[in-house]
Amino acid sequence: MTIKAIAVDMDGTFLNSHQDYDREGFKPLFKTLKEKNIRFIVASGNQYAQLKSFFPEDNKSIVFVAENGGVVVLDGKLSAKKTFSKHLLEVIITFLHEKYGETTVILCGPETAYIQSSAPDYAREFADRHYYALERVDALKDHINEPIVKVALVLPDEMVDEVKTNIAKVFAEDALTAVTSGFGCIDLIIPRQHKGSSIEALLKDWDVHSDELMAFGDSENDLEMLKLAKYSYAMANGSEKVKKAARFEAPSNDDNGVFKTIEQFLK
Repeated sequence: MTIKAIAVDMDGTFLNSHQDYDREGFKPLFKTLKEKNIRFIVASGNQYAQLKSFFPEDNKSIVFVAENGGVVVLDGKLSAKKTFSKHLLEVIITFLHEKYGETTVILCGPETAYIQSSAPDYAREFADRHYYALERVDALKDHINEPIVKVALVLPDEMVDEVKTNIAKVFAEDALTAVTSGFGCIDLIIPRQHKGSSIEALLKDWDVHSDELMAFGDSENDLEMLKLAKYSYAMANGSEKVKKAARFEAPSNDDNGVFKTIEQFLK
C-alpha cells in the first residue's frame, strides 16, 4: 500500500461536531506526512479564507481545494479557478428569487463572498459562521461581473430536496450541477468542476496515480473525490450514498476517524 496524497473533506469529516479538530494531535501527524512526502489536501465546499484559518501554522504547506473544486490554492497561491458566466449567474439569481423568495443566494468569489443585506436572519447567521470574507450588498446582480466560482443556497432543511429537484429540471446538466453540502445548503457548481476533477488535475501534475490517493468524505459533494481514490473512506456518520461509493469506512468525525485511519496506515 503506497500513499502519496491524502484528501480530506472538512465539515462532518475532518472537523468534529464542534467545528474543530485535535490541533495538537495534528501537528506530529502532519510532520510525519511531510517527512514522507505525502501531500495533504483539504477539499471542501467552503471558502478558502475559512479553510486556511483552521491551519494558521501550516496553511502554505497544505493544498486547498475550496468551493467544491472551484478554487485551488497551492503553496499559498491561487493555482486554478473556474468561473460562471455573467449570463448564467443572472438567470440563476432571477429564477431563485422569483420561485423561492425565502431561498438565500450567496455568490462565492475566489476571495470574497456576497450575500444580500435583506437575507433572512438565519441565512445571514449561517453566512457569518461559514464565510470569513463576506460582504453584505444591496443587490447580488451588481456583482455578477466579478469572477464567481460557486453559488451557494441557504434554505430550510425541508426545502433542500424540492429545490434541488427543481433546479435539475430547469437547468441542463451541462449548465450547472447542484449538490447538497450539509447544513441545509445546496451548492451550484460548474459541471465537471468538482473536488474530484480538481484533485485529479493535481495528481497529474505531481505524477501521482489515483491508486496512491487516500480520501475521506461524508456528503454528496465528496462522491467524485471518493470514486477517484483507490483508498476511499466514508465516515461512519456519512450518508448512505457516500458509504456505497467508498471502498472502506472510517470511524466518525467525533471519534477522530480521519486521524485514526491515517495513523494506522503510517504504522
